[in-house]
Amino acid sequence: MTKKITILIIGFLVLTMISIQAEDKFNVEIFAIRGPEKTTAGFKAWGDSVVSSLYAYRTLGIDTGYQLYADYVTEPADLSNNILWFAVRVTSRNPSDKFSLKMLRFVETSDMGNALGSSYAPGASSVYSKNAVGVSWDASGHRLDGTVLSNGQDGDTLVNELCFIGLQTTYFYPYSVQTVIAELTKLTDFSVNVKCSIVNSAGSTLAWGQRTLTMNSVPTPTKLSVKDLGDSIQISVEVDLRQTAVVQFTESLVPINWKTEATVNAVANTIVRPKASQGFYRVLP
Repeated sequence: MTKKITILIIGFLVLTMISIQAEDKFNVEIFAIRGPEKTTAGFKAWGDSVVSSLYAYRTLGIDTGYQLYADYVTEPADLSNNILWFAVRVTSRNPSDKFSLKMLRFVETSDMGNALGSSYAPGASSVYSKNAVGVSWDASGHRLDGTVLSNGQDGDTLVNELCFIGLQTTYFYPYSVQTVIAELTKLTDFSVNVKCSIVNSAGSTLAWGQRTLTMNSVPTPTKLSVKDLGDSIQISVEVDLRQTAVVQFTESLVPINWKTEATVNAVANTIVRPKASQGFYRVLP
């Protein structure tokens, strides 16, 4: 059994004023993509390519979206299907705060009696690799030359940024897509959710992110709005009940340097920031 991935959709960009201040120590972005089963011959090269792209561009353009389809969570006996993966990019909100690969914790849940439920944490022997690239930053939050970890360095090594192929969804096996569709369509709905947390040695959660894919009741796309309050800015996000969203800011579009402001949900969906610098917002569901 394996695990699944989550998606990212860019909302509106809004020119406004802001200073960066965050509640959690780290940003956890989850991307839903499809790829080969992890025991197959093509997995490593594919995973290396995905992580390389995530590191280079700080995002993935191959997100699947909110919609869940039966073939995302189904494998035939020969494991020939591309299934759902949850890739992650974790970044520090302050360069002085660091984390490690071994601090990641994944939990996957689903409907139908948690049929696809699972949990995963990198083991004691986990190392940085082309599937799990770590890097340290300077005091200004820029990547430091010569600090990239991707060649067997111990997974306890602290970093400011991690691009990781992450979690493969648990899947139905060995079944045909037609068989799974026939079973799942008997339900009112079916969804799969993954949560990725950063947990320290004391067991405290320092930050987390999650993503949900649903077969029928697909959430409304997330929207961001900004209101001028005089000496501050109010950022509001429309978020579906099953979702969280990440609000990000960049001072310039050339070059772009998106930094996460906060993670919001349907209840806590508003943040207020002072007018300190001009720039752009976006929201990532």
